Amino acid sequence: MQPRRRAALFLLILAVLLPHWPAGRVDFVYDDEDFIVANPAVHSAAAAARAFFEPFPLDQPARRLYRPVTALSYGVDFTLWGGDARGFAYTNMVLYLIVVLLAWRFLSWQLHSPSTAFLAAMFFAVHPVHAEAVDAIAGRSELLALLFALLSIRWYQAALGSEETQRGRNALPAACRPWFWPLASALAYALACGAKETAVVLPGVLACLGAVRLCEGKAGQGEVRRALLPLLPHLSVLAAYLIVRRAALGGFLPVRTTLGGVDFTGRVLTAGSVFLEYLRLLLFPVKLQIDGYYLARVGITRAPTPRALVGLTLLAVLVSIAGVVAARIVRRDSFGAPPAADERFPRRALLGGLAFFFIFLLPVGHLLPMGALMAERFLFAPSLGFVLAGAAACRLLWLRLAPRLSDRRRRAARLAGGCALLVLAGLGGWRTHARAREWRDAVRLWQAADRDIPGSYLVKTNLAAEMMQRGDLAGAERALLEALTIRPQAPEATYNLELISRTKAPVVGPGGRPTKLPAPEEAPGKKGP
Repeated sequence: MQPRRRAALFLLILAVLLPHWPAGRVDFVYDDEDFIVANPAVHSAAAAARAFFEPFPLDQPARRLYRPVTALSYGVDFTLWGGDARGFAYTNMVLYLIVVLLAWRFLSWQLHSPSTAFLAAMFFAVHPVHAEAVDAIAGRSELLALLFALLSIRWYQAALGSEETQRGRNALPAACRPWFWPLASALAYALACGAKETAVVLPGVLACLGAVRLCEGKAGQGEVRRALLPLLPHLSVLAAYLIVRRAALGGFLPVRTTLGGVDFTGRVLTAGSVFLEYLRLLLFPVKLQIDGYYLARVGITRAPTPRALVGLTLLAVLVSIAGVVAARIVRRDSFGAPPAADERFPRRALLGGLAFFFIFLLPVGHLLPMGALMAERFLFAPSLGFVLAGAAACRLLWLRLAPRLSDRRRRAARLAGGCALLVLAGLGGWRTHARAREWRDAVRLWQAADRDIPGSYLVKTNLAAEMMQRGDLAGAERALLEALTIRPQAPEATYNLELISRTKAPVVGPGGRPTKLPAPEEAPGKKGP
């Protein structure tokens, strides 16, 4: 390995370990309690294997979640670590490191510029919006789904016969070469679907990446066929997955959804509002919160609002950019002249990044019913496409501007740009570290929610329950009294307050825990803040 590549690898490892290392307290928080603590199907690898055809978690079939691969990973963790949340956090961090390294390879394949690919991978590694997926143990499904999706993309690339994988192809027996890599890619796709449902859209991403790579400047039927034929095993996997999922869950969609009863116009307007908030999280991830914050901040949009219209306009602009880039790739450019050789790869990467972003965002875009309005974890996979598209756009801009600058100004621009990027990466890592600590500490998580969602009975009640488990009865009592001013005579707050007043000692409710309210959204029948 070359010295520069070793240095890049070392920096990427630091970018993962420093913000996400589970120092200090590590708890099971938020959805961890439903998915792991109270889910007997994941308390051993054998139990997870026996529950292969069961909903996830076992006692909440109405969510219509089917994640046997994720459940098996939790079962393995229970075998290794027992019920110690810190061990689960270590596993999440290692999985994220693997995802970042695979993302680096993917970006290098797309951009054909080692420096640009490294900077893009660094931004992906330190992006604060990933904190929920990495540091909340329930975010394991996001990590596994993207990990296997990137492996599937890598092996699909091998099936196309790229120069980078020609050596690996030649190492196989001649009879195996036509089908080995497509089947390997399809197997990784199956594992991604078993990790999280949103991975079902991966064949669309593969088709776009393959078609752009093989059809640039040609668009012949033979090239299109060459890109699509390796996807036949993936379609078989998709059909099998849908059959198994239907048999395990008895249906495809959640019994109760956030937009249940909302007409199509309301869904479209809500999708615009959600898309604008997602762009804010990707570009300015200063405010990061639990799902309930976005339910209160964005909400369901039933009539046109500035937020919804701006979001839909930006969505249309990005889709139009993708269309223009696709047309120029197929037609070479609008004037019929071939693009400069240096611009060919960034153009292709820009289109591939936008396709990756939109296709992975589609399952959480509310065109189909789903159980939650929005969440930061939903951006984990789409953010890689967003980073790729941004890096490709910056690369194109530099290739256009650099020839107009003198050598001295070019060096100064590179130095200034490098310093600015380092500062941004440092700020991103700092924000990620701060949010990671909140996702690993139940009291910190609900204190942060109480700060940003004022007047929420749910938040104050759950904060009090976590404080009771820590033995901070004075803080729990204050939170419960505040909760009762919001909702007088509420049974959960009243019950916990009576426990405190009776004993003035660390006490717990039925089942060994204080009475808590379920987190908003996801599960049917849950109340928002």
